[in-house]
Amino acid sequence: MGASLHDKAIISDLVSRVRELSEQPFNEVRRRRWRKCNSLRREDRSERPPVTVSIHGFRGDYEGGYIPVPQMQCEGRELRELEASLRFTLFRHEWIPDDVPVGAPEWKVPQVVTGWEDFTIKWRVTERAAKAGSYHYDPVVKERGDLKKFVYKDMAYDDAATMRNLQLAQDTYGEFLPVKLGTWGDPNIHVAGQWCLFRGLDQVMMDMYDDPAFLHEAMSIIAEGYRRWIGQAERMGLLHVNNWLTLSNDDLPAPGFDPKHVRARDVFVWVEAQEFTAISPAMHKEFALRYERPLAETFGLATYGCCEDLTHKLDDVFEIRNLRQIGVTPWADVAKCAEKIGDRYSISWRPNPAHLAGDFDEAFIRGYLRHGLEALRGCAFHVFLKDIHSCGGRPERLTRWTQILNEEIERMWGG
Repeated sequence: MGASLHDKAIISDLVSRVRELSEQPFNEVRRRRWRKCNSLRREDRSERPPVTVSIHGFRGDYEGGYIPVPQMQCEGRELRELEASLRFTLFRHEWIPDDVPVGAPEWKVPQVVTGWEDFTIKWRVTERAAKAGSYHYDPVVKERGDLKKFVYKDMAYDDAATMRNLQLAQDTYGEFLPVKLGTWGDPNIHVAGQWCLFRGLDQVMMDMYDDPAFLHEAMSIIAEGYRRWIGQAERMGLLHVNNWLTLSNDDLPAPGFDPKHVRARDVFVWVEAQEFTAISPAMHKEFALRYERPLAETFGLATYGCCEDLTHKLDDVFEIRNLRQIGVTPWADVAKCAEKIGDRYSISWRPNPAHLAGDFDEAFIRGYLRHGLEALRGCAFHVFLKDIHSCGGRPERLTRWTQILNEEIERMWGG
């Protein structure tokens, strides 16, 4: 049984509204800002830095539903997923005055791909303390002999399953908007994070002192897995050019690009070792960068850092040959990082999301953002508010925080 006329009318209206937004001139302005923020050309520094606020669809990450999520109106199940996607696009545009472009409405079906980061052995965690709350790794690697349990699964593309999913989506959504084949994901590199899943973060910290040779052996195993999977993904044609939003740039794809077979050197890769934020620069170089750098340099450009403080580790990070972007987190010293990085690399500045909870002190927030912007002026950078899990049950704070930031940017760069 197909969708009702009632549901089809709702979807048609939503598609029309999203398409109208996607055709507005502000989208090209925003795309230009993102391209220039990762450019290292001095003439592009006159362009105001772009902003993105990362919210997570309608998954209830904001105090269990206080955020005024639009109510779904389709009566049947067939079109509910598409309705949610379209409503989220409209909702985000209304509530978040940042620089995320609104794209033309379409539905992408991801490729069914297995094998990436699959070491056969499965990691475990203890029961969560609360819904979406804290947990502890239950180590599955307790001694050196357990390393024999690691067996690299080869990447595999299930063409039949992918085509079935694509046909189903075309049958369901095709009359409303284009249905296209998407990708399986991005090849992000998490050598430290992967090992901590199997060994436990606290035990990894101990291993750095008690048994560094064991830790090196383990990190070599994890890094070898990534090396294999990167090569397999490239040979199988599973990579894709990812010049979008925070990774936008004018330098990729690389010369000799063939859109039918994307190479690793056509791709921007994200590398991080946030689990190692508390270790010394020397240990970070020995146990993380030693294994990450060769993997990162396989790609066209690299962005380094997630939630870790890199203030005192930048000289070592700079050794990554194809480094283009560096994350400056809420725990980093923004002024010191800006001075050290200068205009040699692009900066992804991540302000503290905790300011959206509690009392929401606008004067404090304005001063905090102004200090960061003044420190970063002259650098190539964007502002990325991420890891938001609370806004005090007040979604309007997302709007107001972004407005304050825009006011400070306009004060320094113009309207």
